[in-house]
Amino acid sequence: MALRLRRSTRTSYLNTLLRFSRPSARRLRRNSHAAGGSFCAGSLAGVARRHGGSSMGQGEHPSVRGRCEKRYSFDESAGGATVAYLMTSPLAENLFSKAINQSGALALPELDLKQAEQVATLVGNELGAVSLANLRQLPADAIRYADTGIGDTMPFVDGTVVPAGMRTAFESGKAAKIPLLIGSNDAEAGFFGPGYWQSVPQKLGAQWAKVKKSCFAYGIAGDDPCAEQIASEQFAGVMTRAVARAASKVHSLCLPL
Repeated sequence: MALRLRRSTRTSYLNTLLRFSRPSARRLRRNSHAAGGSFCAGSLAGVARRHGGSSMGQGEHPSVRGRCEKRYSFDESAGGATVAYLMTSPLAENLFSKAINQSGALALPELDLKQAEQVATLVGNELGAVSLANLRQLPADAIRYADTGIGDTMPFVDGTVVPAGMRTAFESGKAAKIPLLIGSNDAEAGFFGPGYWQSVPQKLGAQWAKVKKSCFAYGIAGDDPCAEQIASEQFAGVMTRAVARAASKVHSLCLPL
């Protein structure tokens, strides 16, 4: 079976900033609490557009129709996080029937609505946009290349599009009850560079010798590659397993394609 996969990871990091300038996201907002939008609102609108705005029917799993619909949500890294948050959003219910999340369940700070609005205000001031209307008139590249830090692009819980944090939603059984393929790499920390993991042995102190024995295979022997792997576990492995465990408690019937 061939799947056409669309990767949008790079722009996914920018969704927090772009949320005010996307007309598609604006159409999703229904009350004042959603006025700030969400980092995945644009993705939500995109999924709806690709499926013609259709729904499978309230509470209807695709297997009820006798076969699995080929409606996949797949992405990696920040895009993978978007997939996970879409699974927790009631506005995305029934828009896709299966999900693949590669390296998207990460130990990232989740901003609240007030913090996200502060980020948007700072970016707006830098770009000379003093209102939402001004921001929406800007080309995407203006916001894309704005002077922002990585902390300004974190996901945020607005209470409407994203009702709760990722782990909280999955562990409380509020994520979509659909088949989920999820995983992470053993060197996720490589994204940040050596400065991110080189202090791990010192932080663990006397426990380092014991922890080091837990490093995986693949020829790892020295402290540096092992420290990178431990940091990767902290950044991605722990969260990925937590989401996987929570999702595995929901048994969802799906007939072979």
